[in-house]
Amino acid sequence: MSGGRDNLKPPRSTEEARERGKRGGVASGKSRKQRASMREALNVLLAAPVKNKELKEELKTAGAAELNTNSLFALRLLQQSLDGDTQAARLLLQAVGEHDPAAHEIATMKIDIAQLRLELAANLIKDEIVSNSNLIEALNAKATEIWGDTDEEPKEVNDND
Repeated sequence: MSGGRDNLKPPRSTEEARERGKRGGVASGKSRKQRASMREALNVLLAAPVKNKELKEELKTAGAAELNTNSLFALRLLQQSLDGDTQAARLLLQAVGEHDPAAHEIATMKIDIAQLRLELAANLIKDEIVSNSNLIEALNAKATEIWGDTDEEPKEVNDND
């Protein structure tokens, strides 16, 4: 299925197209108003003062400037982030404007490139060691051919004789 477009039927006339557009615009406006209303309600609730004494003390101890639900929410989000909740950390960074998905993607790509470079360097070094090892084997074989078995202990040379 291509995103639910398989069941769409093209309008049969310009009037039908206009009517569909009008209904879509009305539905879009209604949805936008609902989101605005939800945002307004959440802002009111987040600005509400904290009534619970224990929670107020917790906010004071944490150094919160305001003793409202928003401060409590931020404190809980910070606590979850510090406990290792990556989703909470991402939300916290977004809330303070520090989380930039594009910058995160670029940083991830840079790390991937660095890892690939390290792997390439390791392979080049490995190939160099193998080629040096082959060279050493070839030199040992030639030395054995010329001087005989090289595993024997060298004889001591006495300069006095």
